[in-house]
Amino acid sequence: MIVVAATNHAELLDRAVWRRMQLRLILPQATRAGKVEWLNAWTERVGLDFGLTHRTVSDRLGAISYAELEEFALDVQRQAILRGPEPNVRDITGQVLRQWSERAELGAP
Repeated sequence: MIVVAATNHAELLDRAVWRRMQLRLILPQATRAGKVEWLNAWTERVGLDFGLTHRTVSDRLGAISYAELEEFALDVQRQAILRGPEPNVRDITGQVLRQWSERAELGAP
């Protein structure tokens, strides 16, 4: 049997969990280039542009994981859907970036 597990908070796992893991990989944080590439692929797959360059979005989000990057993109997508057939995606992206910035300042998950 093979079990694959992942966590963003390894420090919260106790020794018993670690004893059961034969192989541990520490993945590096997403780089700017990696985030831009991910945003390009997401935009191509989903068909929703952010109204800002992917480099700008990446820089404004700062140090986040790919999971958080996907959460951000989904936040923008949800807001665009809720605003109707012709949403101003640039404004939506700016609003979501501000929300993420405020969340980071508060230290929220």
